[in-house]
Amino acid sequence: MDPIRRRLPLALLALALVASMAMAQPILDAKTVKAIAQKEQEIARARSEADEANRRLQDDYARLGEMFEMLKSGRDTGALRDLARVLEEPVKDGNEAGISSSKGKRALKRNLARELAKTEHELVVAYRPGLGAAIEAALDDLTSAGNKSITADQLAGAAVTRLIPPETPFWKHWNEQLMNAAPAHDDYVRARKELDRLESALLILKDPKARFSVGAPAGMALIEGGAITVESTYGFEADRRKARTKDFYIDLHEVTHGDYWGKFWIHLDDKILKQTFMPMVKDKDREFPAWIQDLETGEYAPLPEMMDLPVTGIDAAAALAFARSQGKRLPTEAEWLAAATATPGKCSEFPWGEDYREGLANDAKAGNGKAVPVAGFLEGRSFHGIHDCAGNVKEWTFTTVEGKDVEDEIPDGCTLAIRGGSFESSATGVSLKWRWNYPARNTRENDLGFRCARDLK
Repeated sequence: MDPIRRRLPLALLALALVASMAMAQPILDAKTVKAIAQKEQEIARARSEADEANRRLQDDYARLGEMFEMLKSGRDTGALRDLARVLEEPVKDGNEAGISSSKGKRALKRNLARELAKTEHELVVAYRPGLGAAIEAALDDLTSAGNKSITADQLAGAAVTRLIPPETPFWKHWNEQLMNAAPAHDDYVRARKELDRLESALLILKDPKARFSVGAPAGMALIEGGAITVESTYGFEADRRKARTKDFYIDLHEVTHGDYWGKFWIHLDDKILKQTFMPMVKDKDREFPAWIQDLETGEYAPLPEMMDLPVTGIDAAAALAFARSQGKRLPTEAEWLAAATATPGKCSEFPWGEDYREGLANDAKAGNGKAVPVAGFLEGRSFHGIHDCAGNVKEWTFTTVEGKDVEDEIPDGCTLAIRGGSFESSATGVSLKWRWNYPARNTRENDLGFRCARDLK
C-alpha cells in the first residue's frame, strides 16, 4: 500500500481528535477571547515579577543561613556585639537592683522591648520577635546558676544559645520566623497574591462557573446559603418542602476510590475498621471486596484504572467516617440540591436546566453500563460548577426520608434520602427530582457513592 495512503487515516483521526477537543470547550465570544489574551499577557508579567521576587527571597535565605551557621558556631561576633550593645542599659539596671532578686529581674525587663527595637544586625533584627522571651529564659538560667551579677555579653550569649539550639536546622528557623523578616518577603507575598488574583480571573474568564471554587478549599465550591425548594416528584414518596441552608462548601466531584483509599482507608490502624469500611461489590447474593489484595503483604488497593472512579459499595457510616477524617461531613438533602440545581433557590429538573439532553450525564443512554472517571461531563455541571449531580453514581445525603437532617451520629434504624441517579438510570432517573431511600447502615450498592460538604469557618 502507498505509504501516504497508510498515513491518511491517522491524519484524519488526529483532525477528529482536535475537533472533538474543541467541541468540549465552552464557545467563547470575540470579546471574551480578547480579554483572555490580555489577561494572559498580564499573567506573564506578573509571573516574571513573582519569579524575580522569589529569587531575591532565595538570596535572603542563603545570606541569613550563612549568618545563622556562623552565629550558632560562635564565629559571628557582630550579631553578639549588636545584641550586647542594646542590653547594656537593662543589665545595668538589673545589677543595681540585685540581678538574682525579683526586683532586679523586673528592672532588667522593664525597658527591654524598647532597647531591643534598637538592634541593627540583620540576623538579630530577624529574630527580634522571639528575643524578649529568649532573654528572659536566659536570665533565669544565669541567676539560677548562682550569679550575683551578669554582663551584657553573658546575657547576649546565653540568649543566642536559647534561640539557636545546636541541633535545630536553619530551615526550621526560616519557616517559623526568619522568612517573615526577610527583606524580600513582603515583595514576594505581594507578587504571589497578584499572580494568584490574575490566574483566578483568567480561570473565570475561560469558565464562569469556576468563580464558585476560586478561594474555596481545594476541590470544593462555595454555595451561598438561602431558601431552596426540596422536591421529589419521582421515586420514593413524592414531596415538596421549603428549606434554608447556610453558606457551605461542597466537593466539586464525587469521592473517588483514590481519595477514599489514599486519604483514609490506608491510615486506619484497626483491622476490624478496615474490614468494616472496605468498599464492596455486590454480585447477586454475594459481596466481595472491590479492591485487589496483595498476596505478599495482605493489603488491599484499588486497581490503577479505578483511582478516578467514584467509590461505591460503602454505607453511610463509612462515608461519614471518611468525611470526618478530612474535616468535612455529608451534605444534607437541601444542601445537595442547592449545589446540584441549575437555578439557585429552586430544584430544577436537571443540573443543566429543565429539559433532558442526552450526552450530558453518564446515565443509561450514555451506554457505558458502569461508572466513569469523575468530572467527565463538563457541559452537565450545575449552576455552581458541580460535576456528576446527574448520573455516574447515586449519592448519600445526611437527611432522613422524613426530611429531618441528621445532626451528628446516625440513629439506629435510620433511612436516608439518596439523590443523583446513576449509570443505570433512565432520563427520568437522573432528574434532580428523583429520590431514593436506603438504610444508612449496611447498605452497599454498586452504583451508590457520595461527596462531602464542609461548614465555613
